[in-house]
Amino acid sequence: YFALVNHVEPEGQYLFVVDNNGSLKAMKLWSGSIAYGYFEADDVTASNDTIKLSSLDNAYTIAADGTVYKITDSKNRYVWHDRTFTTISVSATGSSKGSWTITPNNDGTFRIAFTDNYYIQYSTKFKSYGCYSNAQGIMPKLYMKVDKNATAIVNVKADSRQDYNGNIYTIQGRLVGKDVSTLAPGLYIKD
Repeated sequence: YFALVNHVEPEGQYLFVVDNNGSLKAMKLWSGSIAYGYFEADDVTASNDTIKLSSLDNAYTIAADGTVYKITDSKNRYVWHDRTFTTISVSATGSSKGSWTITPNNDGTFRIAFTDNYYIQYSTKFKSYGCYSNAQGIMPKLYMKVDKNATAIVNVKADSRQDYNGNIYTIQGRLVGKDVSTLAPGLYIKD
């Protein structure tokens, strides 16, 4: 299931969801024949700030890259924005195209802005997601995938080992560097 969040972890799978007058709209996986367009929306239902789906097709992986993020879809394509267009693009080689900043807003939504400062919004006029340079619609809330089999860590004992190599890892075990000042806010493991 996916749970509503108020911050972004260094790496995780997320749904981009807007509340359009009580109707929740999740950004769908791009399925067009060209590599860009206005992403359609799926109706979803939330209960106690969680969304249950039968598929991960509409989940997007957000991964920290220093103080910015890369976003990939469920087909491992990079999600990016191309210049002054209002469409969203996908590419198998999009990692070099730029990065996203993700800033929480006071209302629980997020400003997800590309390098060029265009940001993801749901257009109530066109009933789809696009990337705009000014307010054109609704910014999404984020719901993060939660492992239903996750367990709490209890009875942790300090290790007597004293050596430290300075590496910093995400909770998923991915090495993200040695300098904490370059990392996005989140939970990390220091070795």
